[in-house]
Formats: sequence, structure tokens, C-alpha cells
Amino acid sequence: MYQAKQYTIQNYTSWNHELHSFIRDFISKFDLTPNIALTNDLTLDRINLVMSTELINEGKTRESKSLETFVCDLGTVDFCLDRKLKEKEVTLVFDDEAEFYPDDGESTSYRPETENKKMVTGDKR
Repeated sequence: MYQAKQYTIQNYTSWNHELHSFIRDFISKFDLTPNIALTNDLTLDRINLVMSTELINEGKTRESKSLETFVCDLGTVDFCLDRKLKEKEVTLVFDDEAEFYPDDGESTSYRPETENKKMVTGDKR
């Protein structure tokens, strides 16, 4: 089964609360928990910057690494890049046949396997 819905982040400083709300809305609409969040490079970079800044402000250090997975009380969502999306856009996807494929050695591509699914490619970070 495949379901997808697009959302827009309003404020990067509250991205995690907004993503939580997006997941809640997705579950309400489809009665499924999304397992993939698609964003473009810039959106993910800005989210990473906010996370790094928050840790620095708390006096903590963090290895420079991109967000790969968002875990909350509603479920776990893996981040993948979709360079066709605009800044601040997030597409939540439920794909029970999701597979990730090696891409360039650093990232992984996600492609729906069945032809009736919308083709979405991206790099899993």
C-alpha cells in the first residue's frame, strides 16, 4: 500500500513540533503511520542547522551529521531527499514495500516498487 501527503514547514525553529502535527494529520487522514519524510536539500540543511544550534546553546556537542530518522510517540519516519520539492515542503509517505537502494556511497535512494505508485526518488540521509 502507498499513501502520500505534502505539508509545509512554517517555522524552522519549531520543525519538530510541526512534523509531529503532520504525522498526526497523516494518521488521521489515512489511518496509517508514515514511514518516510521527503524533503529537499535546503530544508534538511536548515533543520540540521536548528538542531546543531539548539545543542550548542545547551552546551552539548554533536558530530556533524544529517538527520536520518525522526522518532516520536506516533512512530518512526526516515528522511530522504527529493530535490523536486520546494523549500519547506515535506511529503510524508507510507509505503509498506519501501526499499532503500545504495546510491553514491554516502546516501541511499528510495523508490516505490510497484508501477501504480507515484515515483519518488531521493537520498536517504
